[in-house]
Amino acid sequence: MTFLGFAAGLSLASACFLFCSGIATGFQSDGFHKRTDFRSFEQKIVISKRRTGGLRFRDMKMELAESSASLEMDRPDWNPMANLLRLQGTKPTRSGALSPLRMTSVQNSTETAFAPEKTSLEDAVIRRVDDDAIQKPDTDKRKFRHIWLKNGLHCLLASDPNADTAAAAVNIHAGHFQDPEEFPGLAHFHEHMLFLGTEAYPEEGAYEEYLSAHGGFTNAFTATEDTNVYFEVDAGALRGALERFSHFFKTPLFSEGATDRELRAVDSENTNNLQADKWRLYQLEKATANPAHPYHKFSTGNLKTLGKPGLREALLAFHDRYYTTPLMKLVVTGREDLDTLERWVAEDFLGVKGGAADTPPAKHLYGVPMHRPEDLGRRVLAVPVKERRSIDLAFPVPLWDTPEAGRYAKPTNYLCHLIGHEGPGSLHALLNKRGWINGLTAGSAFRGDEGAVVKVGMSLTESGMEHLEEVLDLVWEKINMVREMVATAPQQWVFEEMAAMASFQFRFREQGDPSGFASGLSGQLDNGYPPEEVFSGPSQFDDWRPDVLQKFAAALTPANCQLQVVSSSFREQAAAEGWAEEHWYGTQHKLVPFTAEEAARWGGGPRGHPELALPGPNDFIPRDFSLRCDTDAGAAAAAAAAADADAAEAEAEREAPPTLVVAGAGRNATDAAAGMEVWAKLDRTFRVPKATLVLHLGCGQDGWYASPWAMSAARLYTKMLKEELKEYAYDARVAGLRWSVTAEPEGLQLLVSGYSDKLPVLARRVAQAFRQVLDRCAALEGPAPAEGEGGPEAAARRKARAQFEKHRQAMLKDYANFEVEASYQRAMYYARLALEQDAWHISEYAAAVRSPRCTPAAVARTAAAVLGRTQARAFVHGNAGGAEAAALAAEVAAALRLEEAAPLPEGEAKEWRRVALPAGRPVVVEQATGNPREENAAVEVHYQMGVFGEQGDYEKEVLLDLVNQLAYTSAFRQLRTEEQLGYIVSTTTRRSGSPAAVGGFSVIVQGPHHPPAHLDERVEAWLAKFRGELAALSEEEFKQNVEGLVSLKLEKCVRLAEETSQLWAELAAGPRRRDFRRARRQAAQLRALARPQLLAFFDRYLAAGAPERRKLSVQVHAPAHRPAV
Repeated sequence: MTFLGFAAGLSLASACFLFCSGIATGFQSDGFHKRTDFRSFEQKIVISKRRTGGLRFRDMKMELAESSASLEMDRPDWNPMANLLRLQGTKPTRSGALSPLRMTSVQNSTETAFAPEKTSLEDAVIRRVDDDAIQKPDTDKRKFRHIWLKNGLHCLLASDPNADTAAAAVNIHAGHFQDPEEFPGLAHFHEHMLFLGTEAYPEEGAYEEYLSAHGGFTNAFTATEDTNVYFEVDAGALRGALERFSHFFKTPLFSEGATDRELRAVDSENTNNLQADKWRLYQLEKATANPAHPYHKFSTGNLKTLGKPGLREALLAFHDRYYTTPLMKLVVTGREDLDTLERWVAEDFLGVKGGAADTPPAKHLYGVPMHRPEDLGRRVLAVPVKERRSIDLAFPVPLWDTPEAGRYAKPTNYLCHLIGHEGPGSLHALLNKRGWINGLTAGSAFRGDEGAVVKVGMSLTESGMEHLEEVLDLVWEKINMVREMVATAPQQWVFEEMAAMASFQFRFREQGDPSGFASGLSGQLDNGYPPEEVFSGPSQFDDWRPDVLQKFAAALTPANCQLQVVSSSFREQAAAEGWAEEHWYGTQHKLVPFTAEEAARWGGGPRGHPELALPGPNDFIPRDFSLRCDTDAGAAAAAAAAADADAAEAEAEREAPPTLVVAGAGRNATDAAAGMEVWAKLDRTFRVPKATLVLHLGCGQDGWYASPWAMSAARLYTKMLKEELKEYAYDARVAGLRWSVTAEPEGLQLLVSGYSDKLPVLARRVAQAFRQVLDRCAALEGPAPAEGEGGPEAAARRKARAQFEKHRQAMLKDYANFEVEASYQRAMYYARLALEQDAWHISEYAAAVRSPRCTPAAVARTAAAVLGRTQARAFVHGNAGGAEAAALAAEVAAALRLEEAAPLPEGEAKEWRRVALPAGRPVVVEQATGNPREENAAVEVHYQMGVFGEQGDYEKEVLLDLVNQLAYTSAFRQLRTEEQLGYIVSTTTRRSGSPAAVGGFSVIVQGPHHPPAHLDERVEAWLAKFRGELAALSEEEFKQNVEGLVSLKLEKCVRLAEETSQLWAELAAGPRRRDFRRARRQAAQLRALARPQLLAFFDRYLAAGAPERRKLSVQVHAPAHRPAV
């Protein structure tokens, strides 16, 4: 897998950089909402305390993904249904937490609460680059303008008159590399402190309360050489948000009281990270680099590094030195016109400090290399916390995106594309065939002002670790093959093919959410491209430069390589030999220089391995980009009518539900699609030549979730499917197509998405593989032939058995790793087990997979039996009309041989039943952490609220949402900021069950200082206080909160995939719960609420002694807090 994308796009977030060593980042972020953000070609997991609306995760497996379409946690503690529709580009649900505390005299969501002092703006802007000069995707109808204020601030403005939300971001080109040596973690701590009051708005939380009252959120992260702060808010509230935001960079308070409290929060954050391999291995990389270079620094900070005299003075000095306009870039996106946005930026940001004589240069120069010669040419052996095996080859390289390097030559893209390819003849294919790897990546791991690092990484199987030296020999063979090709006969057609793909991917790039756009682009403004090319530059392959390729390829040598080898099998050796421990995280490691023989063997050039070759042309590159909404006569007429319609009619067209094109009644051998329910919607809104096919093969109560073995068989079956198609589908992925198959308790889910021209080709092949894998597994009855025995057929059987065993061992590893998950994750898992009537425990899955019964033939028998009775439902959305959708579904159904399956009646589909907690009597579940070094205890306190209404009856649901919105900020302020119980404090809602949904409200707390029973007590104390806050809400404040939630529910989708996700969620809900106008009806019911209803809801379900209070407290003990047995 090549993880340096062909088209970096509007932000570097479009490239996914996952390393099998974990997360090679250069960042530190705030809070605990997991999401992905990418800047400076680094992978960042941004952990947000400030994204309001409760606990939300983007779950990422910290190893190489096995599917080209998803990074799934194949564990039973994560509901696969919840992960199903994480389509590429889909925005996570947001529900802004609304504070009942200090309302800032806001009249409504379109009015501002202040009158900024007018500034003379005649000469405020000294330079502009307007929209007509800026290169942007064909699909992007926003208007843009670059401006430079006279104080030196560079800003990009984006005007979208149809936007529901607005956003802004500031990127400061200073990160933890700029920490003073006496205060490690100061840049990260400074980022925290920005949110705790300014001279204009001194009250802590006032900024977040304003955003929350207008359906917004805020977040920030600190990277190696950058700090990024951003917000998103209802479009009508941008003016007030922007003015408040600007004071972060002019007059932050850094008060003594806030400094002391937030110091404990940062220390708690560091405690959360101590047992996380991604942090431990990243810091080990830093510790084994040049100690004279700032890369070696500790980025998070803790009480020891920051709790010293002079901290506040250091904060002020850091702010004064680095928070100046030469180091800052601002992006603002709103629905106002560009002139208005320009005026607002000038009014609010002209007062930011400009450059001075001692201002650091716009590029940071350190005068020493990140790695000395003695830091390279060696192995770094490391012991992980979890069960894992991986290798990473890291190569320091020059910068690739400077004029001197050949900015448009894209040398690292070219080289990593060839090394990381997964098709026939690739290194990945060879190692995977031998059963030695789970995945392979190649790409950029770090980019700084002075240099960069490229990595080639692999997640190894047990067999791969046993054959480590052979793996390494083959890796170097492939690297040397590419080096020799570049040196002697560079292939221009490869570059031209990459250029073509980058071109159409840029041309049809869709918008992202406003905050992601602003945050990503504010960092990208510093990447050196001319302002006219800030969007297009990363996608331009305009300069075929073999000399540049040769320069970069020459860096891929053993002498310029640090090889990190991570394996849990090192534990005994490390203990026996007394390996060194890294200073900050205690990671055991050993440094072993390459031997002279290794260096000579690996650097000696290719030896012509017969199974390694360069990739051939990509047949999945699309050629037809026409839009069906323009070419189909009926669709074109409808589009023309819509163009003449008023805004209300246009909105109705946008919200039109899918059409049922095949009813799915009965099955017969002559019409394969007749037994499948097929829905379709032709897109007229986003106008991109892309489509998505979602197919659900539903099962009954006796299906996949009938037993731990059946569910394990489903997961193994999907893994074998992905294995079957890995080589074939790689070119499709490179060309913008994705596919995934997910095993759910309710059935199997197939998703194929991407450019509509080639989508049917991939969909047919994926469907064919379903039966091929079943047949192949069924034929693997009995033991595999011994090595060397038999002919090609015996060799194929050995290969298939080895692949099956690889996936079986990977599942067992995942199950074992659950024992060392964070305490709050364990609390959430056991809460789910307690609330589900038929949930299987992770140990039951492990026992099923470990059993001798777990064979390929047994998996095939189970899968065939479940798929033999199925309820099939398909949805085709995007650039395909109803007839095309029906034809595609029929082809897929025929390939799946659905005509052979018996139909499953609607009433026999899998239903989820929830345990009804007893009213008036709390249920307590106590568990211990599985990690003896874990310092954090955790609780999830859940209040069950019973069954929700069906179609159109949303009163209980919207009241729950409103309570959660109001609760989040209040709980965070009290339990985290005031009481400092721990770094993780969040409220969230749980909704689950079918055909009727059961809902409830949860509070989650994790911290190192108190046992979980104390955390539970403090949650109860907060809840009693929160009741008083609700009672004190004025009518005006109540309406403000309601309107903030309404704006979130009515927010329009900004990408085709996002709309696909929403529509499929309704289709999957089934006839009793399906409602394509759910958001509109919920908004109407919200607006109809009165304050007494909110209090009555609280008093019925949440108040102490409430008649229907049903409480579950899941308490996870850390070793220090574990009660005596």
